[in-house]
Amino acid sequence: MKTNFFRSDDSMPKSMQRGKNTFLIALLIVPLLNFLIFYIIVNINSFVLAFQVYVGKGQYKVSIGQFTKVLEDLAKGMSGDLLPAFLNTQMYFWLNLLVTLPISFFVSYFLYKKVPGYPLFRVIFFLPSIISSVVLVAIYKNFMLPYGPIDGLIKALGGEGIASGLLEHHDSATKLMIGYILWTGFGVNIVLFESAMRRIPESVIEAGKLDGIGMFWEMFKIVIPLVWPTVLTTLTLAISGFMTADGPILLFTEGAGNTSTISFYIYWTVYKKSGHNYGAAIGIFCSLISMPIVFTARHFLSKVVDNVEY
Repeated sequence: MKTNFFRSDDSMPKSMQRGKNTFLIALLIVPLLNFLIFYIIVNINSFVLAFQVYVGKGQYKVSIGQFTKVLEDLAKGMSGDLLPAFLNTQMYFWLNLLVTLPISFFVSYFLYKKVPGYPLFRVIFFLPSIISSVVLVAIYKNFMLPYGPIDGLIKALGGEGIASGLLEHHDSATKLMIGYILWTGFGVNIVLFESAMRRIPESVIEAGKLDGIGMFWEMFKIVIPLVWPTVLTTLTLAISGFMTADGPILLFTEGAGNTSTISFYIYWTVYKKSGHNYGAAIGIFCSLISMPIVFTARHFLSKVVDNVEY
């Protein structure tokens, strides 16, 4: 049945009814302009830049040389910059997909079930999402690096304390950033999952209790199928980060010690080396790899659970 959102017999005054179209246009024009300028135009420009090579005197020629350079940099292996950035990207991608998202869902479920102290836990998990990343990184560094509280506690217990130069080496810097992500990476996902769970009719949960179902099977047999559209969307967004997953590289290391990801490497190439053409080529190369993965994954994920209307 087609719904008419502009009924002439609604309760709004006639003067306001005549201004509905104007209001809707005014409401949508800003996001539409934002999409046009910062997505369509920017991406068209990036596509053009990727197929240009600078030949001197402000002149460019059409070429696939930038893509050849991408393949050459990948062929350098760990001695280059691009392959380590790709491997770091994969580490953050799988960390988010296999650790952060499942933990976020479990935490959301227990908050939804109103475990003792759930209002406090909700604040604790979401607070990092509303505090500036610069502030959080500064706090985290002061806690985890030498001469911080953790270092003092280790020394007080008779240990040697935390070694200096942790952010200068790949292994130690990466471990610190993983710890930071696990500390701050749950907030938004918890809000999405818990909000979806709160839409579940209480009668469905009560019916499960009458059948003797416990919390474990309630989560897997009732909650997950009913909130699967939200889970599917979140998983799709996470999988779309296959080539763009990132960590707090700029605030921690600025890419030192082979800690760059692909996203940071593109930023650094453009910002420090004015490599707009090369950065655009890397972006298109990564998009060509990611797109089939995202669409294939969404196709199969959408078949995992049947869509439930409620």
